[in-house]
Amino acid sequence: MRFSHNHSSAANATDPTPFGGLGFATDSVHAAAQGMVLTPLCHHDRSGTDLPAPDQIVQPSGYELLVTLGCEIRGR
Repeated sequence: MRFSHNHSSAANATDPTPFGGLGFATDSVHAAAQGMVLTPLCHHDRSGTDLPAPDQIVQPSGYELLVTLGCEIRGR
């Protein structure tokens, strides 16, 4: 009996966009997005120098991870 309710009309009425069901009017955003053109950004004058990569990445674990995350959360 409880599975006999059909809510397909409500499911079809929702917008598939992320903020579609929140009540925001996104018509102007959709119109602006339709007018946008993708422009690839290429750097032909690159000198080829990159920042050096570290030899080994240290990933904290255990108590050190707790302290690191605590400092990051508290902004210290």
